Amino acid sequence: MKRVLVILMCCIIASASCAAARPSNKLAGINSYICFYNNAWPGGSAPKADLFILDSTYHPPLSSLKSQKTHAVGYVTVGEISKESPDFERFKEKGLLIDENKNWPGSWRVDLGKKEWRRYVVDTLVPNVISLGFKGIFIDTIDTAEYMRDVKKMPEAVEGAVKLIREIRKRHPKIIIVLNNGLFLLDQVGDIIDALLVEDIFTSYDFKTKKYSIASAEHRDYRMAPAKQFQAKFHKPVLALDYLDKTDTKGIERVTKEARAQGFIPYISDIDLNTIFFKE
Repeated sequence: MKRVLVILMCCIIASASCAAARPSNKLAGINSYICFYNNAWPGGSAPKADLFILDSTYHPPLSSLKSQKTHAVGYVTVGEISKESPDFERFKEKGLLIDENKNWPGSWRVDLGKKEWRRYVVDTLVPNVISLGFKGIFIDTIDTAEYMRDVKKMPEAVEGAVKLIREIRKRHPKIIIVLNNGLFLLDQVGDIIDALLVEDIFTSYDFKTKKYSIASAEHRDYRMAPAKQFQAKFHKPVLALDYLDKTDTKGIERVTKEARAQGFIPYISDIDLNTIFFKE
């Protein structure tokens, strides 16, 4: 009998240790979010939402959100660096820059396979955002790793991307982490992020013609499949970020309904994310 009790106690302790090692779902139960990259709220006051994804440099005062039971996370680009960054020339001289992102002139892809770059993100970029008062971070441009693997034939970048996200979580266990896209990484990092944001599931934007459109069924299903798998496996929020012209009321209504039908949390804006016009 004593042996059974000892085994039972060991199992309970092991189970508790594993639970403690796993980060809690900090965004469980959220029902709305806003992604906004501007330094002032339209109309002068913050709209209501459960989660705000804001630019880390140009954002409204975070004090305007303190009266709300809400979360605010700051933007961090981990796979690209702007030419305007004071650190741009340093990484260029070290040969860590890959090429310019033609869709976003002035933004250069960085070699995620290099430890020096990952250390910069973990030691400098993330702490800088948290020091501003954000409760967490919004990880963008992680898809650079997929581009490097498929286009530049540099598979080590994917391993570097996984290491980066895991190092961020290890160093900052209590912060909120929202991952933008990175659909190819979900099996490896889905357990340590708090929410997944997926762009362009139901819509498509042409950077050449600068036109918005409803996505084809093939495009929608391709983008939606890994999001649904993440949702089923990890039981964490999936945020659908789609882009449409604010005058396309029928398209906005259609996309909103489709996203909600899949259990996703919708938000719709223009491609620059500097206005707020979406209301369910």
